Amino acid sequence: MLSAYQTSAVLATEVMTISGHLSVESVSEKFKHTNQDFLPVIDGSGKVQGIVWRRDMMDLLADRFGRSLHGRKIASQIMDKKPIVVEAEMPLVSLSHLITEYHGEHRGDAFLIVREGHYIGAARFIDLLRQMTELQVESARYANPLSGLPGNIPIQHEISRRLHQHRDFSVIYVDVDHFKPYNDHYSFEQGDDVIRLIASLMDSLKDDAIDFIGHIGGDDFIAITHDADGYEGFCQRLLAAFQDRIAHFYTSADQAAGGIWGKDRQGRDHFFPIMSLSLGVLLVRPKWIDHPQHLASLATSAKKSAKHAGGNTFAVLDSCRAEALVV
Repeated sequence: MLSAYQTSAVLATEVMTISGHLSVESVSEKFKHTNQDFLPVIDGSGKVQGIVWRRDMMDLLADRFGRSLHGRKIASQIMDKKPIVVEAEMPLVSLSHLITEYHGEHRGDAFLIVREGHYIGAARFIDLLRQMTELQVESARYANPLSGLPGNIPIQHEISRRLHQHRDFSVIYVDVDHFKPYNDHYSFEQGDDVIRLIASLMDSLKDDAIDFIGHIGGDDFIAITHDADGYEGFCQRLLAAFQDRIAHFYTSADQAAGGIWGKDRQGRDHFFPIMSLSLGVLLVRPKWIDHPQHLASLATSAKKSAKHAGGNTFAVLDSCRAEALVV
Protein backbone atom coordinates (compact mmCIF):
# COMPACT_ATOMS: atom_id res chain seq x y z
CA MET A 1 0.00 0.00 0.00
CA LEU A 2 1.14 3.54 -0.66
CA SER A 3 2.15 5.63 2.33
CA ALA A 4 0.79 9.16 2.51
CA TYR A 5 4.25 10.13 3.70
CA GLN A 6 6.36 8.29 1.15
CA THR A 7 9.70 9.84 0.33
CA SER A 8 11.40 10.89 -2.87
CA ALA A 9 13.34 7.62 -2.94
CA VAL A 10 10.29 5.83 -4.36
CA LEU A 11 10.64 7.89 -7.56
CA ALA A 12 14.34 7.20 -8.16
CA THR A 13 14.87 5.55 -11.55
CA GLU A 14 18.15 4.26 -12.95
CA VAL A 15 19.14 6.24 -16.05
CA MET A 16 22.29 6.64 -18.14
CA THR A 17 24.79 9.01 -16.52
CA ILE A 18 28.01 10.57 -17.76
CA SER A 19 31.27 11.95 -16.44
CA GLY A 20 31.93 15.66 -16.50
CA HIS A 21 35.16 14.93 -18.41
CA LEU A 22 33.33 13.38 -21.37
CA SER A 23 33.72 15.42 -24.58
CA VAL A 24 30.69 17.21 -26.01
CA GLU A 25 31.08 15.13 -29.18
CA SER A 26 30.87 11.96 -27.08
CA VAL A 27 27.87 13.31 -25.15
CA SER A 28 26.14 13.90 -28.48
CA GLU A 29 26.77 10.26 -29.39
CA LYS A 30 25.32 9.15 -26.05
CA PHE A 31 22.09 10.98 -26.83
CA LYS A 32 21.88 9.11 -30.13
CA HIS A 33 21.71 5.80 -28.25
CA THR A 34 19.12 6.73 -25.62
CA ASN A 35 15.63 8.21 -25.57
CA GLN A 36 16.49 10.20 -22.45
CA ASP A 37 16.11 13.97 -22.70
CA PHE A 38 18.84 14.51 -20.13
CA LEU A 39 22.06 12.97 -18.86
CA PRO A 40 23.02 13.40 -15.18
CA VAL A 41 26.66 14.37 -14.75
CA ILE A 42 28.14 12.41 -11.83
CA ASP A 43 31.72 12.55 -10.54
CA GLY A 44 33.84 9.58 -9.49
CA SER A 45 32.65 9.72 -5.89
CA GLY A 46 28.99 9.60 -6.84
CA LYS A 47 28.29 13.30 -6.30
CA VAL A 48 26.05 15.27 -8.66
CA GLN A 49 27.80 17.85 -10.81
CA GLY A 50 24.91 18.82 -13.08
CA ILE A 51 22.71 17.77 -16.00
CA VAL A 52 23.21 17.96 -19.74
CA TRP A 53 19.84 18.51 -21.47
CA ARG A 54 19.25 17.13 -24.97
CA ARG A 55 17.66 20.39 -26.11
CA ASP A 56 20.67 22.41 -24.94
CA MET A 57 22.97 20.03 -26.79
CA MET A 58 20.98 20.31 -30.00
CA ASP A 59 20.94 24.10 -29.82
CA LEU A 60 24.67 24.16 -29.17
CA LEU A 61 25.56 21.97 -32.15
CA ALA A 62 22.86 23.16 -34.56
CA ASP A 63 24.79 26.27 -35.54
CA ARG A 64 26.91 26.06 -38.68
CA PHE A 65 30.12 26.15 -36.67
CA GLY A 66 28.66 24.46 -33.58
CA ARG A 67 30.66 21.24 -33.73
CA SER A 68 33.93 22.92 -34.49
CA LEU A 69 33.42 25.46 -31.70
CA HIS A 70 32.08 23.16 -29.00
CA GLY A 71 32.87 19.59 -30.02
CA ARG A 72 36.08 19.41 -28.01
CA LYS A 73 34.64 20.95 -24.88
CA ILE A 74 33.74 18.66 -22.01
CA ALA A 75 30.37 18.02 -20.41
CA SER A 76 31.11 20.04 -17.28
CA GLN A 77 31.56 23.16 -19.44
CA ILE A 78 28.15 23.03 -21.07
CA MET A 79 26.02 21.33 -18.39
CA ASP A 80 23.25 22.85 -16.27
CA LYS A 81 25.15 23.46 -13.04
CA LYS A 82 22.00 24.08 -10.97
CA PRO A 83 19.64 21.14 -11.54
CA ILE A 84 16.98 20.29 -8.97
CA VAL A 85 18.59 17.85 -6.51
CA VAL A 86 16.60 16.41 -3.61
CA GLU A 87 17.36 14.06 -0.73
CA ALA A 88 15.90 10.57 -0.89
CA GLU A 89 14.25 10.99 2.52
CA MET A 90 12.32 14.14 1.53
CA PRO A 91 8.56 13.44 1.88
CA LEU A 92 6.70 13.55 -1.43
CA VAL A 93 4.46 16.33 -0.13
CA SER A 94 7.51 18.49 0.58
CA LEU A 95 8.98 17.58 -2.80
CA SER A 96 5.75 18.63 -4.50
CA HIS A 97 5.94 22.03 -2.80
CA LEU A 98 9.59 22.39 -3.79
CA ILE A 99 8.91 21.61 -7.45
CA THR A 100 6.02 24.09 -7.47
CA GLU A 101 8.32 26.82 -6.13
CA TYR A 102 10.84 26.02 -8.88
CA HIS A 103 8.19 26.59 -11.56
CA GLY A 104 9.63 28.63 -14.42
CA GLU A 105 13.14 28.64 -12.93
CA HIS A 106 14.46 25.31 -14.20
CA ARG A 107 15.65 24.20 -17.64
CA GLY A 108 14.01 20.78 -17.87
CA ASP A 109 11.33 18.51 -16.48
CA ALA A 110 13.53 16.18 -14.43
CA PHE A 111 15.29 16.20 -11.08
CA LEU A 112 18.01 14.13 -9.42
CA ILE A 113 17.74 12.19 -6.16
CA VAL A 114 20.60 11.70 -3.71
CA ARG A 115 21.05 9.88 -0.43
CA GLU A 116 23.44 11.61 1.94
CA GLY A 117 24.80 13.54 -1.03
CA HIS A 118 25.35 10.53 -3.31
CA TYR A 119 23.36 10.12 -6.51
CA ILE A 120 20.85 7.22 -6.54
CA GLY A 121 18.60 8.02 -9.51
CA ALA A 122 16.50 10.49 -11.44
CA ALA A 123 12.81 11.24 -11.92
CA ARG A 124 10.52 13.45 -13.99
CA PHE A 125 7.89 15.88 -12.83
CA ILE A 126 5.24 13.65 -14.40
CA ASP A 127 6.45 10.77 -12.17
CA LEU A 128 5.86 12.95 -9.11
CA LEU A 129 2.44 14.04 -10.37
CA ARG A 130 1.40 10.44 -10.99
CA GLN A 131 2.57 9.34 -7.55
CA MET A 132 0.84 12.26 -5.81
CA THR A 133 -2.41 11.42 -7.59
CA GLU A 134 -2.17 7.81 -6.42
CA LEU A 135 -1.45 9.00 -2.89
CA GLN A 136 -4.53 11.22 -2.88
CA VAL A 137 -6.69 8.29 -3.95
CA GLU A 138 -5.15 6.00 -1.31
CA SER A 139 -5.39 8.67 1.41
CA ALA A 140 -9.09 9.17 0.69
CA ARG A 141 -9.65 5.42 0.77
CA TYR A 142 -7.99 4.85 4.15
CA ALA A 143 -8.77 8.16 5.88
CA ASN A 144 -10.86 8.23 9.02
CA PRO A 145 -14.27 9.47 7.83
CA LEU A 146 -14.78 11.71 10.86
CA SER A 147 -11.45 13.51 11.04
CA GLY A 148 -10.20 13.06 7.47
CA LEU A 149 -6.81 12.00 8.87
CA PRO A 150 -5.01 8.77 7.90
CA GLY A 151 -6.53 5.81 9.73
CA ASN A 152 -5.14 2.59 11.18
CA ILE A 153 -3.82 1.02 7.97
CA PRO A 154 -1.66 4.04 6.96
CA ILE A 155 -0.57 4.43 10.60
CA GLN A 156 0.64 0.83 10.82
CA HIS A 157 2.34 1.12 7.45
CA GLU A 158 4.12 4.33 8.49
CA ILE A 159 5.35 2.88 11.80
CA SER A 160 6.61 -0.29 10.11
CA ARG A 161 8.39 1.72 7.44
CA ARG A 162 10.19 3.80 10.05
CA LEU A 163 11.20 0.80 12.12
CA HIS A 164 12.71 -0.79 9.01
CA GLN A 165 14.80 2.34 8.46
CA HIS A 166 16.51 1.73 11.85
CA ARG A 167 16.44 5.43 12.70
CA ASP A 168 15.36 7.15 15.92
CA PHE A 169 11.96 8.87 15.91
CA SER A 170 9.23 9.65 18.43
CA VAL A 171 5.54 8.78 18.59
CA ILE A 172 3.05 11.08 20.33
CA TYR A 173 -0.09 9.25 21.49
CA VAL A 174 -2.95 11.73 21.99
CA ASP A 175 -5.88 10.79 24.22
CA VAL A 176 -8.85 12.84 25.55
CA ASP A 177 -9.53 12.78 29.29
CA HIS A 178 -13.23 12.36 30.29
CA PHE A 179 -14.43 12.04 26.71
CA LYS A 180 -16.98 9.25 27.28
CA PRO A 181 -18.84 11.10 30.07
CA TYR A 182 -19.01 14.13 27.78
CA ASN A 183 -20.52 12.00 25.01
CA ASP A 184 -23.04 10.53 27.44
CA HIS A 185 -23.98 13.90 28.91
CA TYR A 186 -24.22 15.95 25.71
CA SER A 187 -24.45 13.82 22.56
CA PHE A 188 -22.36 11.80 20.16
CA GLU A 189 -22.78 14.59 17.62
CA GLN A 190 -21.12 17.09 19.97
CA GLY A 191 -18.50 14.48 20.80
CA ASP A 192 -17.77 14.25 17.07
CA ASP A 193 -17.24 18.01 17.05
CA VAL A 194 -14.57 17.59 19.72
CA ILE A 195 -12.86 14.92 17.62
CA ARG A 196 -12.86 17.24 14.62
CA LEU A 197 -11.43 20.02 16.79
CA ILE A 198 -8.48 17.84 17.82
CA ALA A 199 -7.82 16.80 14.22
CA SER A 200 -7.89 20.44 13.13
CA LEU A 201 -5.58 21.55 15.93
CA MET A 202 -3.07 18.79 15.27
CA ASP A 203 -2.99 19.62 11.57
CA SER A 204 -2.64 23.38 12.09
CA LEU A 205 -0.07 23.15 14.90
CA LYS A 206 2.32 20.66 13.30
CA ASP A 207 5.71 22.00 12.26
CA ASP A 208 8.75 20.70 10.40
CA ALA A 209 9.49 18.31 13.26
CA ILE A 210 6.17 16.49 12.74
CA ASP A 211 6.18 14.17 9.74
CA PHE A 212 2.86 12.37 10.21
CA ILE A 213 -0.45 12.74 12.04
CA GLY A 214 -3.18 10.10 12.12
CA HIS A 215 -6.45 9.11 13.77
CA ILE A 216 -6.32 5.72 15.47
CA GLY A 217 -10.04 5.83 16.19
CA GLY A 218 -12.44 7.26 18.76
CA ASP A 219 -10.60 9.90 20.80
CA ASP A 220 -7.14 8.46 20.09
CA PHE A 221 -4.73 10.19 17.73
CA ILE A 222 -1.06 9.85 16.85
CA ALA A 223 1.73 12.12 15.66
CA ILE A 224 5.19 11.00 14.51
CA THR A 225 8.27 13.21 14.51
CA HIS A 226 11.15 13.17 12.05
CA ASP A 227 13.62 12.09 14.74
CA ALA A 228 13.64 11.51 18.49
CA ASP A 229 13.54 15.25 19.19
CA GLY A 230 11.09 17.95 18.23
CA TYR A 231 8.09 16.64 20.14
CA GLU A 232 8.12 19.13 23.03
CA GLY A 233 7.02 22.24 21.14
CA PHE A 234 4.17 20.42 19.41
CA CYS A 235 2.96 18.89 22.69
CA GLN A 236 2.98 22.24 24.48
CA ARG A 237 1.14 23.99 21.64
CA LEU A 238 -1.48 21.25 21.36
CA LEU A 239 -2.16 21.17 25.11
CA ALA A 240 -2.48 24.95 25.30
CA ALA A 241 -4.70 25.25 22.22
CA PHE A 242 -7.05 22.47 23.35
CA GLN A 243 -7.35 23.91 26.85
CA ASP A 244 -8.12 27.31 25.34
CA ARG A 245 -10.86 25.99 23.04
CA ILE A 246 -12.54 23.11 24.84
CA ALA A 247 -14.52 25.08 27.44
CA HIS A 248 -16.65 26.51 24.62
CA PHE A 249 -18.04 23.01 24.02
CA TYR A 250 -19.79 23.14 27.41
CA THR A 251 -22.81 25.17 28.53
CA SER A 252 -22.19 28.30 30.56
CA ALA A 253 -23.41 26.53 33.70
CA ASP A 254 -21.05 23.59 33.18
CA GLN A 255 -18.18 25.99 32.44
CA ALA A 256 -18.87 27.77 35.73
CA ALA A 257 -19.01 24.44 37.57
CA GLY A 258 -15.78 23.32 35.95
CA GLY A 259 -17.26 20.12 34.55
CA ILE A 260 -20.25 17.78 34.55
CA TRP A 261 -21.82 15.05 36.67
CA GLY A 262 -22.12 11.59 35.21
CA LYS A 263 -21.70 7.87 35.87
CA ASP A 264 -18.28 6.29 36.26
CA ARG A 265 -17.41 2.81 34.97
CA GLN A 266 -18.94 1.28 38.10
CA GLY A 267 -22.20 3.14 37.57
CA ARG A 268 -21.63 5.55 40.46
CA ASP A 269 -22.28 9.28 40.34
CA HIS A 270 -19.04 11.11 39.66
CA PHE A 271 -17.94 14.64 38.80
CA PHE A 272 -15.88 14.86 35.63
CA PRO A 273 -13.76 17.98 35.05
CA ILE A 274 -13.75 19.74 31.68
CA MET A 275 -11.95 17.58 29.12
CA SER A 276 -8.19 17.79 28.74
CA LEU A 277 -5.56 15.94 26.75
CA SER A 278 -3.03 13.36 27.89
CA LEU A 279 -0.07 12.90 25.57
CA GLY A 280 2.20 9.89 25.75
CA VAL A 281 5.53 10.47 24.01
CA LEU A 282 7.60 7.41 23.14
CA LEU A 283 11.19 7.95 22.04
CA VAL A 284 11.69 5.07 19.62
CA ARG A 285 15.15 3.50 19.49
CA PRO A 286 15.13 0.77 16.80
CA LYS A 287 17.74 -1.15 18.78
CA TRP A 288 15.14 -1.62 21.52
CA ILE A 289 11.93 -1.86 19.44
CA ASP A 290 11.59 -4.11 16.41
CA HIS A 291 7.82 -4.63 16.14
CA PRO A 292 4.80 -2.26 15.86
CA GLN A 293 2.93 -4.09 18.65
CA HIS A 294 5.82 -3.53 21.05
CA LEU A 295 5.87 0.14 20.08
CA ALA A 296 2.09 0.45 20.62
CA SER A 297 2.38 -1.12 24.09
CA LEU A 298 5.09 1.31 25.19
CA ALA A 299 3.26 4.33 23.72
CA THR A 300 0.16 3.29 25.69
CA SER A 301 2.24 3.11 28.86
CA ALA A 302 3.51 6.65 28.26
CA LYS A 303 -0.06 7.86 27.73
CA LYS A 304 -1.23 6.20 30.96
CA SER A 305 1.55 7.97 32.86
CA ALA A 306 0.27 11.31 31.56
CA LYS A 307 -3.33 10.42 32.51
CA HIS A 308 -2.31 9.36 36.01
CA ALA A 309 -0.67 12.75 36.43
CA GLY A 310 -4.06 14.40 36.02
CA GLY A 311 -4.24 15.18 32.33
CA ASN A 312 -3.34 18.32 30.38
CA THR A 313 0.25 17.13 30.35
CA PHE A 314 2.58 14.84 28.48
CA ALA A 315 4.79 12.00 29.65
CA VAL A 316 7.97 10.94 27.88
CA LEU A 317 9.14 7.34 27.78
CA ASP A 318 12.47 6.45 26.23
CA SER A 319 12.22 2.94 24.81
CA CYS A 320 15.54 2.01 26.40
CA ARG A 321 14.28 2.95 29.89
CA ALA A 322 11.68 1.49 32.22
CA GLU A 323 9.79 4.56 33.49
CA ALA A 324 8.12 7.54 31.83
CA LEU A 325 8.98 11.11 32.78
CA VAL A 326 5.90 13.31 33.24
CA VAL A 327 6.36 16.88 31.97
